[in-house]
Amino acid sequence: VSRLISLVDDTTDTLIFGLLMMLVTVIAGVLNYFVYSLFIVNSAWISYIRPLSIVVCMVLSYMLVYVLAVKFAPYAHIEKTVGELAPATFNCTVLGTLILTTSRQLPLLGTIGFAIGTSIGYVLAVFLVTEGQRKLQNDDMPAAFKGLPATLLYLAGLAFAVYGLTGYSFSF
Repeated sequence: VSRLISLVDDTTDTLIFGLLMMLVTVIAGVLNYFVYSLFIVNSAWISYIRPLSIVVCMVLSYMLVYVLAVKFAPYAHIEKTVGELAPATFNCTVLGTLILTTSRQLPLLGTIGFAIGTSIGYVLAVFLVTEGQRKLQNDDMPAAFKGLPATLLYLAGLAFAVYGLTGYSFSF
């Protein structure tokens, strides 16, 4: 939540972060797919090796995207891009994507699609939170409802709304 709230301040940072996270997630997903399917899936120690392989794939994708960012990013944005790369690489979205794609044993195209979808979903969530922040900082809003507690309540309501889109039904 703290990273999400810090991204709300600047739309440019959000787009750079989202693009970097998408690149890292796709590259790490492809690397993890091949490492998992070639070396880990038939191993007797799968529960011990899988987390290590996920972290190694994240680190390798970080290094690859770092080289690509320094090589191809516009000179004015290199410092901002490199500064956003570590939080874009080592976050729960990338980690959760890699864990879910290996546990579901998705095919390669499914892994790439899932990685792109989770990255786009995260960026859309950041834009929803940005709009909520603008509404919460409106001058017509009472002072008691401004600040972090109101933001956290807004995030909780947004989480329930997104959870409702998953098709949850009550058991009674």
